[in-house]
Amino acid sequence: MDLEKNCLDFGMFTNRPDTMHEFYSVQLGLRFEGTTPMGPKFKLSRYLLNGSTLKLWHATDPLPPRAAAGYKSLTIAGPQAVAPRTMSDPDGNQLLLVPPGHHQVDQIEFQLGVSDLALSARFYGDLLGAERIADGRYRLGQTILSFSADSGARQVKTEPLGNPLDAVAAMAAVGFRYLTIQVRDCAAEYQSLMAKGVNLGVALTSGAGNLVALFMVRDPDGNWVEILQRN
Repeated sequence: MDLEKNCLDFGMFTNRPDTMHEFYSVQLGLRFEGTTPMGPKFKLSRYLLNGSTLKLWHATDPLPPRAAAGYKSLTIAGPQAVAPRTMSDPDGNQLLLVPPGHHQVDQIEFQLGVSDLALSARFYGDLLGAERIADGRYRLGQTILSFSADSGARQVKTEPLGNPLDAVAAMAAVGFRYLTIQVRDCAAEYQSLMAKGVNLGVALTSGAGNLVALFMVRDPDGNWVEILQRN
């Protein structure tokens, strides 16, 4: 893919925005970018993390529990880390803080539990264009994605939803729920992925403001990936 932004963003959901804000803004020291209403049942807060944007969705309705597989944990490279240190946020999401360069992580890395390593490698490597750096590890921009077999993961094939807010409602659950890839030409990437038979989540949609267009796809286990273009 022709990336406009060299780091992937990611979205997560919570029913406890105040405690999560205190953790990510105060304890981890991420820069808070503000909160925006997103329909009647959600608000979206944004935080900057090593070039990525953490998109924290506040849900008014009770969220389903964290999925057994999918986006399982997040590794963060930070100069304040002198040795690897595991921790959990208030919702129980697993984090690993490491010195920059530890296990090749200079930005962030997501660990995914998947049903089929070969299918995941094809999706993230062949279809999305991530660079293979080791068995089960791929780099897209500066962000690393690693895969391990997980008995809780299940392959899915779904019909596309009507619009991005429908996808937000469908994916809403505690934890890390989707990745965002910012590209130079959203329409061209859409045509390329559709020709390759990718599992479509939301068809190409025109944006508003500084968002030109977006669409969403799903990996073999149904994990969501948003692809968008900004002005």
